[in-house]
Amino acid sequence: MPRLLLVRSMDTVGDGILLKAMYGTLGEEDNMANPSADNKATRFAEAAPKPHEAFVQYMGSTIRPNVYIELGVGEGNTFHKIAPFVSRAIAVDTKIPKELEDYEVYEMETSQFFKDGWFIGEADLIFIDAATSYEEATKDLRSALDILSDDGMIILNSTDPVSTFMQDNPTTCGSVYKLVDDVEEGTLADVNVVTLPIGDGGLSLITKKKCSRTQRRTPENTDKTGKLKPKFYVPEAYNMNTYADMKAKSPYKQY
Repeated sequence: MPRLLLVRSMDTVGDGILLKAMYGTLGEEDNMANPSADNKATRFAEAAPKPHEAFVQYMGSTIRPNVYIELGVGEGNTFHKIAPFVSRAIAVDTKIPKELEDYEVYEMETSQFFKDGWFIGEADLIFIDAATSYEEATKDLRSALDILSDDGMIILNSTDPVSTFMQDNPTTCGSVYKLVDDVEEGTLADVNVVTLPIGDGGLSLITKKKCSRTQRRTPENTDKTGKLKPKFYVPEAYNMNTYADMKAKSPYKQY
């Protein structure tokens, strides 16, 4: 039976404590308010980020998406690293680690998540790391493309295995790499794609046409410096007393 967990959103004090723990500013008072927060954050903080985790986190900190969806979260390392940089972070997997249960998570197959309409709207950044078969990964990619915003990005994992051992091996990259030809040939959709040798599995970045900053820039969506206005922005002052204070000082809309 699929399990739906909507424990609390990112605008709670508890998640603020978690953010401060990640950045090394957790105090004794915070520990008393949520004694398990430091334990959860420490586990993620101590783990050296894998190349694909660091890359996804970097893209999240750069794009500042309103909605981030991760299909296949594993132990939650990638999700936990990018969550502070987005307004709404959604995790989908058949088994959700306890460390992520404070976020918006859907414990079910990705096919059910899309079929049953658990998400309505557009996503700005989608990381696909669920199925290792070509067939299932193709379904995930098609569904992701249907909800991708015009300026959004899909990051597809395991598309460029470093060795033949990892190809067609269901415990590593499986047959996901076969999707690259389909995307490049335009058989799935008319999109931009680039495949990068990041980590042992490799990553492919997929965007819609004419989505670059210069192509999207208009007088309405640029600031006084000529830069695109972010959809969402988390202030750099992670050492504020509470996440509520941080949210109140942000000039941009948050969920």
